[in-house]
Amino acid sequence: MIVVSDTSVISALIQIHRIELLREIFGTVIIPQAVSFELTLHGVSQEDFAAAWLHRLTYYQAETPIYYLGKQDLILAKQTAARPQDLADLDELRRSPTLPEN
Repeated sequence: MIVVSDTSVISALIQIHRIELLREIFGTVIIPQAVSFELTLHGVSQEDFAAAWLHRLTYYQAETPIYYLGKQDLILAKQTAARPQDLADLDELRRSPTLPEN
């Protein structure tokens, strides 16, 4: 069986100290580089991430919840990571009227 996951499940398991469940349930676990990079969010402390995750937003696709950071937390994460694309995204994020605030 192949399972693809974004960072939501992995982050949640890390927070509850049960990351080993992935291996127990699925055996071999391969985390794509993009997911790994997002999990580490260069420069963002675990405390800052945990605070942002507490007021995450939820979108439902059918009955499946999809969690994501609100606009202000996303802006803060991109400022902190300060990668070239993150910095380029900031103006667009600040102008966007469609992103929900946290």
